[in-house]
Amino acid sequence: MDGVVGYVLGWSLPALLFLVLGIALLITECTIPGFGICGITGLVCLGVSVYLRSSTLEEALITVGIVFAVLVVFIVLFIKSAKNGIIWRSPLVLKEEAIVVSEPEEKLIDKIGVCLTDLRPAGNALIDGKKYQVVSDSEYIRKGTKIKIIAVEKFKITVSEL
Repeated sequence: MDGVVGYVLGWSLPALLFLVLGIALLITECTIPGFGICGITGLVCLGVSVYLRSSTLEEALITVGIVFAVLVVFIVLFIKSAKNGIIWRSPLVLKEEAIVVSEPEEKLIDKIGVCLTDLRPAGNALIDGKKYQVVSDSEYIRKGTKIKIIAVEKFKITVSEL
């Protein structure tokens, strides 16, 4: 088995599993907001996959090239489907633009508004005829629920359900 076919078929099961897990974790990092844990773990899995697959420096470089090519394909597919695909329909993606507070606006405290999106815990709300990005003090507030601003700190408006 020489050439590309022999190289591709030469993957051990653990190396292949780490490769698939690494790619899945990187895709998860792109679609779900987080602190980079999935992305870092995905990169580590890809590194382990390369280590398990390669016995020489030449094989390691070829494996890194293959992994890079697969990642590029997934990133291109991700970008193409982001606007109209599953990712865009995700409840985690805010689709409406809203005002982000650039300076603390103490005058907003105790104002009443209504949720334009579900707050999970972040989302958009209508307050005094303007859309704002807000964060709930609880875990979840439904769209259409009346809210009250309880704090404004730097770029964050915190609200509670009425």
